[in-house]
Amino acid sequence: MRSKPRQTAGNTPNGGSSGPLLLGGLGFALTIAGALLAWAALGQLPMAQVAGVDREALRAGYVELLRTSPATPVNIRSEILQTAMATPTSQFGRLQVVAMLIAQGYARDQSPDVLWPTIKPYLEGLEGAKLDSLSGAFELTAAEANHLAPMHDGTARQAAANMEDVHAPVLEFLFEQLQRLRTSRSAAGDTAGAALCTSILRHLLADWTLESGRVTLRLLAADLLARELEGDRECAGVVAALRAFRKAYRDAARQRPEAVLGVGSEPNLCPAEHLNLVRSVAAVFWTLLATFVSGALAVGFFGVLLFKPAGARGGGALALGAIAAVASLVVLILTVQTPGGALIDDVRYILLRHLSSPPATNAAAARWASVYYAQLPRAALLTTLFASAAAALASWLIAEKTRRVSCVAMTLLTLWVVTGTGCVAAGVWGRRALNQYETALAKAHQAGVLTSLTGLQGEDALRPVRVWRAK
Repeated sequence: MRSKPRQTAGNTPNGGSSGPLLLGGLGFALTIAGALLAWAALGQLPMAQVAGVDREALRAGYVELLRTSPATPVNIRSEILQTAMATPTSQFGRLQVVAMLIAQGYARDQSPDVLWPTIKPYLEGLEGAKLDSLSGAFELTAAEANHLAPMHDGTARQAAANMEDVHAPVLEFLFEQLQRLRTSRSAAGDTAGAALCTSILRHLLADWTLESGRVTLRLLAADLLARELEGDRECAGVVAALRAFRKAYRDAARQRPEAVLGVGSEPNLCPAEHLNLVRSVAAVFWTLLATFVSGALAVGFFGVLLFKPAGARGGGALALGAIAAVASLVVLILTVQTPGGALIDDVRYILLRHLSSPPATNAAAARWASVYYAQLPRAALLTTLFASAAAALASWLIAEKTRRVSCVAMTLLTLWVVTGTGCVAAGVWGRRALNQYETALAKAHQAGVLTSLTGLQGEDALRPVRVWRAK
């Protein structure tokens, strides 16, 4: 009497389906887990954080900050207090009144000579006063409110640093009007009045250049001060220092293009962490698409395995599926590790067209996105289809003729499971890369944009300006 062949899971006489059911269930579980992790990673990207902020919650954050509740995070508030303690009282408010009076006078067609008696009392006594804008403390307060919104620490600081600059127009207006008043006083023979305007103007520009505030505002003040001092031989060294300061920033900024996954338009302050985040986001896109495609192919054959034996002797079908999935993941790794801007442009396109709210939030981005075609989704789709087809063909060729279809189905199920595992891993990578980027971005803003870009070179260039201002 012949002995019965040994029965194994997925290879029973009646087409036992415990193996296929296990693989199918695992594939579904991994797909759901990968999708949730991908959603969590993509939903917490900086642009998503800013787009998802509730404005009412943001205003409530300002109120909470003013109340100094114990529940309020203290990491940024401590910096606000330190900045306030380290900064002497600024008299810039008096200059704001001067700007308002000048604007009102011009609305009534009043000349500088007519305005002078009204303006002079506000200018007297400001020759040696501190005229800081306190823009740094303003940004820290805004960052704390963003943190309460809530945003992650790095994004909260970056969003605050990229708010509309309300100080720059005031500075440019005062620069023009104080020069105009000086010219008017000189023409009237009032040398003391002209000297007063000159002293206040130069001290204002110097204070704004030297204070640790918004770097774009400091660059503007440095440029205006260089124009003001140009032609004054005694200040030639100061002018050279101001230009060296601006050059140090420009040279560093050219090497740090705008961060695609950041908010605002400032240079990339942490390029290594940002590149890692871009690569993780690309991996999330790729593996998510590959998991859905391989899952659709596997599910299409899943019914066959419920009624027919798998027929994959020696685990051949499982091995082929695993090898094909690993090969496609190797292609993914090689793709995201490729240097160059193509990967960054692809991620930028996908975010602008599909994940931003609203899509392509500005005209320039809309024009760029309308003519660019992302290659990443196509590469992911073609790689997955090619790997599935190659594995299915190999499985078909090695299987017994009566079991080819079920063997191919088992191969595709295995490919789905391994690809889904890669999707989960990509989601975990994306979350970790985001946390690393947020931490690095917060530290960069805490150190200062200028210092993060130029090291000590930018601040050291201003040493002659500090000496001149202290005289």
